[in-house]
Amino acid sequence: MTPPPLLPAPAAPGTPVQSACHGLGLPFPLVVLDPMPLWANAAEEQMPPERTGDGVLAVRWCGVGLGLDEQAQAALHAAAARAPHPPASADDLAQFHATLGDDLRMVALPASAIHGPWAHPYLHRSAGSR
Repeated sequence: MTPPPLLPAPAAPGTPVQSACHGLGLPFPLVVLDPMPLWANAAEEQMPPERTGDGVLAVRWCGVGLGLDEQAQAALHAAAARAPHPPASADDLAQFHATLGDDLRMVALPASAIHGPWAHPYLHRSAGSR
């Protein structure tokens, strides 16, 4: 008998959910809101990123777990669907930021931190890799 998989299947091609990682930390799921390298995190964590840097604007999962469950994926998809389209005004971003709740956070991060479609790279391996 084959045990059930520990993780959901990788995201389908074209899904907005991406995988990212800072340094040596675990990968986390996110959706990119603005791929233009214009963003920096605000000095206060409760504030949305500002258009003063060289990072991309994204919403990341920061809730319980690694973001592998359906709740995390649904929350990220919903955030992507209601996000203001770039170029968004500071007021539009502040209003959107206020709707994110505790499990999602708007961040600016370097484009090099984003690795492609969400598939948890350390646990989903092709049959030929070891």
